[in-house]
Amino acid sequence: MSTAESIEPLPQIEDAVVFTDFGVISSGTHTIVYKVLVTDEVGKKQFCCLKIFRKGGMTPYKLETTAYEYLRHANVTDVVPYVYGSGSRTVVHWGLNEIDGDNDGVYHGILMEWLEGAETLSVS
Repeated sequence: MSTAESIEPLPQIEDAVVFTDFGVISSGTHTIVYKVLVTDEVGKKQFCCLKIFRKGGMTPYKLETTAYEYLRHANVTDVVPYVYGSGSRTVVHWGLNEIDGDNDGVYHGILMEWLEGAETLSVS
């Protein structure tokens, strides 16, 4: 891949997408990972993995979204979950009452397919 080649950014999570039925899967230094029921703009529901980055987590968020952008560009599909998109929302718009005691802050998130039985990986 040449350095001049353009990598397409992850799609933005649409405002009409609603998140409910949160279950915490893991909580680390930079992220909280949830299994969540997602209702899309046409009413279709499915469970997904939602990774929310804690305040001050812009660097890990950018690194992870960039990694997923490169994987999508290279058509790597068999070893990573499908990533539906990323976005920034207030706590309430994510469907939560608070994150780390903050009930009105803006948090970055990545929405991925839910892989039943998958193991959580951590580098910390």
